[in-house]
Amino acid sequence: MPCNGAALSLCAGINFVTLFFSVASSAPKLSCPVESCSKGSGGANFLELHSKKHSSARREPLKQLDVKVDSQTPNSIDDVSSTYVVTYKPAHFTCMGCDVATCDGCAIMCDLTQCVGQFFTEECWCQSESAVRAKKKTWEFDKKDASFALDGSVKRYFCDDQCKGGICDTEGLHCKRRAEACQPWWWCNESPPTTTEEPSVPNFLQELSTEHTNASKQSFLHRSVSSQRSKQRAAATTKGNDMRLLNFEQSRFVCESAALPPKIWDDQSGWLDRGYIIFDRDSCEGSLMEHDCYCWDNFKHLRGEDDMTSVLKCDSKCTWGACEGKTCGQSPPPPMTTPDPDKAQAVSFDPSSLDVQQDGTQMLGDG
Repeated sequence: MPCNGAALSLCAGINFVTLFFSVASSAPKLSCPVESCSKGSGGANFLELHSKKHSSARREPLKQLDVKVDSQTPNSIDDVSSTYVVTYKPAHFTCMGCDVATCDGCAIMCDLTQCVGQFFTEECWCQSESAVRAKKKTWEFDKKDASFALDGSVKRYFCDDQCKGGICDTEGLHCKRRAEACQPWWWCNESPPTTTEEPSVPNFLQELSTEHTNASKQSFLHRSVSSQRSKQRAAATTKGNDMRLLNFEQSRFVCESAALPPKIWDDQSGWLDRGYIIFDRDSCEGSLMEHDCYCWDNFKHLRGEDDMTSVLKCDSKCTWGACEGKTCGQSPPPPMTTPDPDKAQAVSFDPSSLDVQQDGTQMLGDG
């Protein structure tokens, strides 16, 4: 259609829309950066790798498992790549802004500023209920070579500092912190039991060591929130940070297996965290807030009044997001049936029925 006369403004609008969609379609799209996803598998699991690497770790001295949850720092700027390897660690996070399409079906990437939770760093020794009832020890003694070994009934996992959460909450599983469960003390590389009842006062170096140990166990999100967020804002604008290409949508995911991507280089600030976190898709429950849900005032609905039914975007179960705290469902509420006034009049109270009841009672009394 020629762009002249009255059709000029219409042509301008059409050209603008065409230009907008052509620019949007040519915008750079991030391919999944998690290497294992491109190979058709999820990331490696920390406990599985540790089990394969230390199959003989049952022998003395039994060393404490070491889990590193911080993002890795590449050896040099040249080592920064568009893809990377992740090792998932036990964790518990709830996130409200995530990208599920970039690594579709394999991994979920979420904005760290929209997440709450922690990595699990406490080593816990767990036994089944039957092993606990049988009072099985956590260790066994091999008379052939006079050595101690971890009993086969003990499984080692990472949970929170009280050995709760994650796999430690499995029904029928009894878990204790390593310091409580590991015996004898010298086999566990622990300090010998004190022979005096007086509490020992730690010296300065012991206190410093304890503070350092506790600090090393703190999760990534439990450190200085303000400094981390300022660094995340700086990282988000850093050239080469793939976070800029992720599409974080309103959502709610609860995940139990997480990893942080490797750091990126910024000429002004040095090595920075990318600002997002990666979850194993199979460890997550939740959905995007893209489902139509019907919400209404249930009190008005039960009274037969206008229940103000509206359609909101929520999760797949119509529970979270805009539906939180409301009465919602995947279909509208059923219509309320109001009583028919004529039928209500027909079954109204008849005073003569009271006489019949009284006569009947009297008759029963005479009998």
